[in-house]
Amino acid sequence: MDLVKELKDMTFLDWTEQKLSPGTPGCFLKAYEETEHGRVYYKLSNYDSYQGVFGHECINELVVSRVMDLLKIPHLQYRLIHAEICIRNKRIETWICASDNFRRPDEQKVGFDLKIADLLERDKEYILNGLNEILTQNHLTKIWEMIWKRWCRYEEIRSEGSALWK
Repeated sequence: MDLVKELKDMTFLDWTEQKLSPGTPGCFLKAYEETEHGRVYYKLSNYDSYQGVFGHECINELVVSRVMDLLKIPHLQYRLIHAEICIRNKRIETWICASDNFRRPDEQKVGFDLKIADLLERDKEYILNGLNEILTQNHLTKIWEMIWKRWCRYEEIRSEGSALWK
């Protein structure tokens, strides 16, 4: 289940702004917790002390995770969680994304040829499933347009490349 709509109490997470980012550095606040299955990483959308949480970066992580599923590209699986968090003693209801450890202890970076599955117009339903309760229809339409336009361009490039090698 990659979308948790029920509000979860995640106020125990430490979103301290000054700490070093666990895992990969970036401009979004991050936190983690140790579980019986290993470390779980959490990321917030844009945040500042004046505006609070803003932006849709966590939703974008889920969308990209779903696209990668369909294309059969190995990737970090993200979950989107409706959460109550605490930053600077202020409780905030927002959406956060979660992932398991991005690297296994014995993992090494290895180059490989990637075979990408086809993206189909009917995949829109899977990619945007459940997000209509979070984003406006206008926003969802724009997300799909961006994905589909890029896929169509990829197909053009792939076709041009195939023609060159014949």
